[in-house]
Amino acid sequence: IRLFSSSNSTLPTHLYLSRSREMQNNDSYDAALSWCRQTISRSGHDNMMLFSPKQYHEEIDAASAKFDLPVEALHSLFRNAHVAHLKRTSHQIKSQTSRHVQNYLNGMSILNI
Repeated sequence: IRLFSSSNSTLPTHLYLSRSREMQNNDSYDAALSWCRQTISRSGHDNMMLFSPKQYHEEIDAASAKFDLPVEALHSLFRNAHVAHLKRTSHQIKSQTSRHVQNYLNGMSILNI
C-alpha cells in the first residue's frame, strides 16, 4: 500500500490509500479473469475441474485465496467467463455435431471428443 503525503498533494492520504486498494483489486480481478479464461479454454483431460464438482470447488477455493477474492465472486466470474466462451465457440460445436455423435457411437469417450 502506497501512502502519499507530499505537501504538493491535493488529495488527503486516505483517498490515495483508497485508490491504491482499488488498483490492487483491479489487478486481482484482471488476474482472476485471465485465470478463468485460461482454465476454460483448456480442453479434455487437462481440464478435469469442469467435469468433477469436487475438483472444481478445490480449484475455485485455491484460486480465491491466490487472487484474494471471495469464493462467491470468483465463482460468478468463472460462470460469466464460461458463458461467454460457450457463446463464442458454440457455432463450431454445432457445425461438428454429427461428426461428434458418430465418434461417440463408435466408442470414443466424451472427454476425448
